[in-house]
Amino acid sequence: MVRMPEGMRDKLKELASYSGRSTNAEIVDRLDKSLRRSFFLEIPESTLNRGRGLPVGALDDVMNDISMFAVQAIENAADRHENSKQNLINLFSQMLQDRPKAEQEALSDEFAELLKRAGLDGEQAQ
Repeated sequence: MVRMPEGMRDKLKELASYSGRSTNAEIVDRLDKSLRRSFFLEIPESTLNRGRGLPVGALDDVMNDISMFAVQAIENAADRHENSKQNLINLFSQMLQDRPKAEQEALSDEFAELLKRAGLDGEQAQ
């Protein structure tokens, strides 16, 4: 059991409901995302040590490994972006269902325009 500030457990339950997960799954997902989020490229010390003291021409293997870590970091960032975009679309879709039918089409069009302006077009709320 984790101690949480007052109201946090209720907020997590609400967020879990929006994302269609259990509260536990929501907590695990959020912890996983925060642990993977990094603004620094994580390169193992063993990879860096292999390159120390080598002449520039002999660094190709080390540079290839560092490039691999950079690509992996970029792919992780793209995955986080895609997950955030999909969560936003899912949340909007759920909110849209609670609105009167007469308002749904106009709101859906507005949301599609917002996604387009944000550079996230290509997917539209259902």
